[in-house]
Order: sequence, then structure tokens, then C-alpha cells
Amino acid sequence: MILSYDKNGIVLLITDHVDWSDEYQHLVMLQEKINVYITFLEQKQYEKIYKGEEIEYGVIEIHFLHNLTVNAKKIFTISSKSSC
Repeated sequence: MILSYDKNGIVLLITDHVDWSDEYQHLVMLQEKINVYITFLEQKQYEKIYKGEEIEYGVIEIHFLHNLTVNAKKIFTISSKSSC
């Protein structure tokens, strides 16, 4: 977790090294991780670390070791378009 370049946001990182041989399970695992990060942001748990900072937004970055499947690309494209 780091502050964004403009110091107004929190950037959370997920590094994904799992292959896509079990696509469904992989997507479930990623959804669980994303949900934990969303809860972290919604509950403003970052305030314990960044006391006094005025955080306006959160970013969840996911870096993949393996290429996304067609279905995963569709899901993440839809998710990124519906973000606030």
C-alpha cells in the first residue's frame, strides 16, 4: 500500500502468480482478495497508517504473471468500467 502520486489516494496492489488452469477457482480467489481490499477502503482502515492524510480515493492494481483468459479479460474490462 502506498499513497498515489498526488497524495490524495491509496494504491493497493495484488500480485497474481497463479496460472489459469482452474479459471473458476482463480477468479473466486481474486474476487476474495478484491473484496478484502474494498472492505479495507470502505472502512478507512488506512487511517491507522496514514494519520492526518486526507484520502479521497482508492485504487486496486492487479499485476498478472500469466496472460488473462478471454473470460477474465471480459470480467476485468466490465469491472474497470463500472468503478467509481
